[in-house]
Amino acid sequence: MTARRSPNEATHRTVRIRRFYTDDWGAYKRHLDPLKHEVGKQNTQKIANKHLNLQRRIKRLARRTICFS
Repeated sequence: MTARRSPNEATHRTVRIRRFYTDDWGAYKRHLDPLKHEVGKQNTQKIANKHLNLQRRIKRLARRTICFS
């Protein structure tokens, strides 16, 4: 039996993560490189806002493209 790979595994390999912006959970401190890890809400809120805007725009685009005849 062979192990199945995650469909996102190739994506994870190609994306180069430079910084980790997280909250103050202890597991992050134990597992992330302190030079690449930054604790705080300011950057996490910016990232979450960008994702929300992108998600909203994609949904709106999908609605507009479905409504043609």
